[in-house]
Amino acid sequence: MLYKTTRLDVSYQASFRSLAFDLVAPGKAATILKEVFDRINPRYAIRTSDMKVFFGVSMAEFRVNIVLFNGLGELDLNPERLLISFTNVKGQEDIKIIKDVVTLAMEAFKVVLPNVPMREDLVRFSAFIELSKGKALNFLQDLMRGSAVLEHLKSNKFEGSSISFGLKSEVEDREKRWSSVIDMGKTTWPEVLLLTGTSIYQDGGPIKSAQEKIEHSEKIANTFLESIGLKSEK
Repeated sequence: MLYKTTRLDVSYQASFRSLAFDLVAPGKAATILKEVFDRINPRYAIRTSDMKVFFGVSMAEFRVNIVLFNGLGELDLNPERLLISFTNVKGQEDIKIIKDVVTLAMEAFKVVLPNVPMREDLVRFSAFIELSKGKALNFLQDLMRGSAVLEHLKSNKFEGSSISFGLKSEVEDREKRWSSVIDMGKTTWPEVLLLTGTSIYQDGGPIKSAQEKIEHSEKIANTFLESIGLKSEK
């Protein structure tokens, strides 16, 4: 069955193995802003009003924040992690831009804070999938048709109720130090499914670059959809 993605949000998080104490050193925040600006701004405009530093009164409150693409993207750095998020992503061209921005931001971070050890990188997404025909509830029920769980629920005949299921896929490769979880369920819109996923890449695995991790996560999601008979409209 064909589907189209009506909304897609994506984030990339680099988590540190230990606190980045150097981040709060005098002048370090300005250096990070400059490194990010020098790399990203030539390709994707960043306004001075989009760059902020929040000092607070504790380490947990210290943040370097850059708004991208008029609010559709954001880079947020604190002593525990670097988070780069994008909302309302449209098509493959936007995904190419995401890979580019994440790669440039990670380069800037490693230049300014080269000694901060990494623990793991997380690629997360949330997507609304609209089916070309039929209802999302019926699609999920059809996937479960013939299962003992479905038949048992039907046999109890809960009056006035409907039965719906979600799908969950967990894939792990311990040798290559990555794992992925994908969930699918219905939404309040009859023809729309909600697809969410998180892929975790531990430091030291063979999938090294941010771009490789995003592409690997994308491949897992597409394989999941294909395995249940869904194909994206061209």
